[in-house]
Amino acid sequence: MTYEQVRTLKPEAFKRFCGVQATTFSEMVTALKQKQQEKRKTGRPAKLSLEDQVLSSVAILARVPHLLSHCPRLEYQ
Repeated sequence: MTYEQVRTLKPEAFKRFCGVQATTFSEMVTALKQKQQEKRKTGRPAKLSLEDQVLSSVAILARVPHLLSHCPRLEYQ
């Protein structure tokens, strides 16, 4: 799912999908946009928008404890 699709979800569904509230997500994106403006642009431009990059990161991190509970050889610390 892209950020454009996720942002239309109800707050409960947004948090269930991302693991964070919509306001927290917006604060993360704002902080990263400010940091990105300070950087000097080099290399190829990103294919995903900053919002989609943050969305994919937090969505994966929200599922890590659940995924590790299904792998008995890996320990979650």
